[in-house]
Amino acid sequence: MLLTSGTLTYFSYVKNVFTSDVILVVKLTMVFMILLFTGMLFFTLYKFRILFIYNNRIISITPFLMKIEKVDLKNVKRVKWSIFHSFKSTFYREVEITGPSGTISFSDLEFENFDSLTDKFTNTNNKSKKEVIDLVQAKSNLSSTNFNIYLLSGFLLFLIFNTIFNRGFNIIIVIFHFWIGLFLYASIKRKMKYRKIIKTE
Repeated sequence: MLLTSGTLTYFSYVKNVFTSDVILVVKLTMVFMILLFTGMLFFTLYKFRILFIYNNRIISITPFLMKIEKVDLKNVKRVKWSIFHSFKSTFYREVEITGPSGTISFSDLEFENFDSLTDKFTNTNNKSKKEVIDLVQAKSNLSSTNFNIYLLSGFLLFLIFNTIFNRGFNIIIVIFHFWIGLFLYASIKRKMKYRKIIKTE
């Protein structure tokens, strides 16, 4: 939603939608997209955090809330795996680590490298639970991941053709190309992972 509303917000300013003779419905749609983009941007910044795992410690930093959380992996009391859906038919995995100093939870909705992060403290006792959750997610998300790939590919082709025919190439276009390409790469990577998990069932 952030990518779509951001793209339409950019083109509304480039094409001077609000000063042109387009119909009122188009202008109202663009106003809605600008408000949606602004809200999603601030929500993303609000939720943004950095996760460090080193020296058997997990450190979670939420810059815009000035919040720091720490858990010592040497004294973990509980590791709880769960699955939730944030959007329709899209499931995400979450892990909650509890130690003497507190609890930290994070999911693959937040971190693309979720597996490499959790591999550092996944042992034989909770590995089977994680494998069950991985399979549920793979079966549920494969179709939506395919849709994301088609959608992002269409966005990328649209931007490429728009850049070529309008001969407009600036830093904003470069940023959009980069982010769409990055999301497309992540979606393809997830699709390959899901298919691999399903095949090994």
